[in-house]
Amino acid sequence: MSSPKVTIDAYAILAVARDASTQEINAAYKRLALKFHPDHAGNTETNNEKFREINEAVEILRDSKSRGRLDAQLNGKRKRARAPDEFSSSCSGRAKRERRSECPSERQSQD
Repeated sequence: MSSPKVTIDAYAILAVARDASTQEINAAYKRLALKFHPDHAGNTETNNEKFREINEAVEILRDSKSRGRLDAQLNGKRKRARAPDEFSSSCSGRAKRERRSECPSERQSQD
């Protein structure tokens, strides 16, 4: 029995935007690596684990194929997390934004 694959959010670990350039990724990595490196922060299990996460995140974001797969996985999670759209295409954008239980056009036709 295999365990489900857990996707890390490398962007969140490095605290960079999804459209971050390689320079921004490298700068974030350097800042965090210096902060959590066992030689600088102390050789504790917490620091070691955080340092491993930072290294894994930067490896993913530096490689264009890995980064593309991560983006696809994160986009897929975001789409699944949304509530299903309960409105028909005839509803106005305002009704959708306000999450009304029925469309204004339907309400008027029932009167």
